[in-house]
Amino acid sequence: MGRAAHGLSTSTLAAALGSPDFSLAVSPSTERRLVWALPVVLAISVYYVFLASAGTFRDLPQQLDYYDRMCEGFRHGHLYILQAPSPELLEKADPFAYSNVNLWLWDASLYKGHYYMYWGPVPGLLLLAFKVLTGSHERITDQWPTALFMVGRLIAGAGIVLSLASRVWTRQPAWICALAIAVFGLANPSPFVVARPHVYEASLAGGQCFLFLGLFWAFSGLTTRASRRLFFLLSSLSWALAAGCRVTAFLPVPLLIAATAGFAWHLSSRSPKRFAYDCLALGAPFAVAACAYGAYNYARFESVIEFGQNYQVTRQPFTGNSAYVVPNLFSYFFAPVRWSCRFPFVNILDHRPLSSLIEWPLGYESFERVGGILITDAWCWLVLLWIWRIAEYLWGRRRGDARSSSNIEVDELWLFICSMATVVSIVPALPLWEASMRYVEDAVGGLVLASTLGVFWLLQRTYFYRRRAFGLFARGVILAFGAQTCVVGALAAVTSYEDPLKTKNPVLFEQLEEWFSLCRESR
Repeated sequence: MGRAAHGLSTSTLAAALGSPDFSLAVSPSTERRLVWALPVVLAISVYYVFLASAGTFRDLPQQLDYYDRMCEGFRHGHLYILQAPSPELLEKADPFAYSNVNLWLWDASLYKGHYYMYWGPVPGLLLLAFKVLTGSHERITDQWPTALFMVGRLIAGAGIVLSLASRVWTRQPAWICALAIAVFGLANPSPFVVARPHVYEASLAGGQCFLFLGLFWAFSGLTTRASRRLFFLLSSLSWALAAGCRVTAFLPVPLLIAATAGFAWHLSSRSPKRFAYDCLALGAPFAVAACAYGAYNYARFESVIEFGQNYQVTRQPFTGNSAYVVPNLFSYFFAPVRWSCRFPFVNILDHRPLSSLIEWPLGYESFERVGGILITDAWCWLVLLWIWRIAEYLWGRRRGDARSSSNIEVDELWLFICSMATVVSIVPALPLWEASMRYVEDAVGGLVLASTLGVFWLLQRTYFYRRRAFGLFARGVILAFGAQTCVVGALAAVTSYEDPLKTKNPVLFEQLEEWFSLCRESR
C-alpha cells in the first residue's frame, strides 16, 4: 500500500491541522512493538546496573557521595553540606590557589566558610524524599542516581520511538523499533557515562532523563486531544526537573516549549483562548522552577545567576575560549579510538593523537577520554537521510510534482525540530579547553532520534517503491549501522574513565578478557 494511504500530505496539512476534529490515529500493532521493546529495555537496564557497579551489583568502595552530602545538608535545614572547610584552608590568603589542593573538597564551591555543591539540587531533593519516605539514613553513593536516571532516560526514549512508530503513516515493523530503542540506550557515550557514575554523571543523567521524559509527554499532548493540557503540564514539569539537575537544560527547554506551542497553535484550531491555556500549561511549571532556582542561587551566593562555578575549589575551572570550539567539535565527531583483537576490542583514548587536519590552539588539552561519535555511532550518519528527505521534498515542491513518498508529517517535523533543540545542551562545553566524552551525552540522544526519523523514512520508501532488492539493501544498512552502534557503545563503556571494570573488578575483567579475546597479543 502506498504511503499516501497512511498519512497526511504536507499539502493538506494546514487544512487538517485547522480542523477541530483533527486527531492522530494509532496503529493497532502497537502491542507487538511493545512485546519486542520490553526485553530490550530490560536487558539494557540490567547492563547499566552492571556497568555502574563494575559487575558487582552492589556499592563500590571509594565511590563519590556528593549528592548524598547535599541531601543530608537539606535534611539538616540548610543549603550547604555538613562537611566544613578546614580552619587551615579558611586561614589562607587565597584558599582557591592550587597550592591548597590537599585541603580542598574537590570541585565543591567554597563561599563564606561553607561548602556548597554547584550541581543541580533536584537529585539531592529526590534522595531526601526517598530517605524521608523510607526512614533511611544510609549513605547512597552517586552510582545509584546515575544508573536510575539513565534507566529513566532509556524508558523515555523508548516511549518516544514507540509513539512515533505507532502513527498510521509510519507503521514501522517491531524489529526496527526494538533496534532504534537499543541504539538510543547503547549509543556511545551513554554506557560510557554510566560506567563511571560520579556526581558529574549523575547530574548529566538526571538532566537527560527529564529532558526526554518531557519530550515524551509533549509528544503525547500533541497527539492526544482529550488530555493535552495534562500532558503539557507533565512535560513542563519534567523540563523544570531537567534544568534542576543540569543547568545547561535552560538552553534547549525554551526552544522545546516554543516548538511545542507552535504546533499546539494549529491543533487548537488557532483559537486564542485554547492556545493561551496550552501555553500556560507548557510554560508555567518551568517558569516557576526557574524562579525557584534563582532564589536558591541567591540564598547561597547572593546572586540569582551564580550557580557556584565561580567559587569552585578546582584545577579545572569551567571557562573557555572560542578558539577551542572547532577542536572540540572535531574531537567529538572524529577523535580516534584504538581497535584491538582483545576484549573489549574498542578503547576510548586519553592523551589521544591530535589530527593534522585542523589547527590545535595552544593550551588545548587531550588528557580526557574521547571517541568520535561518527566513528563509534554509525547510526548518527543516518540523520543525513532526513536531510535528504527535506531536500527532496523542497525540490519536488519547486517543480510542482512532489511525490507522496516525500511528504513530511506534523509529528515527524516536530520531533526533528525538538531533537535538534536538545543538542543545544552541549553548547556550553564547546569553548572549554578540553573535550570530555561525557559532554557528548548532552547531544547524542537528539542525534539518535533525528537519525531514527531518517531510518523510518527509508523503510517507508521501500514500501512505496515495492522493489525487493532496494528493500533488502535498506534493511541491511539499517541493521548493520544499528548493530555497530550498539556493540561498539556497549564495549567502549569498559574503557570509561579510570577503566572501572578493570580496576574495581579485576577478576571479572580477566575472565571476560580470557573468554572473548580473539588473540593473545599484549594490549
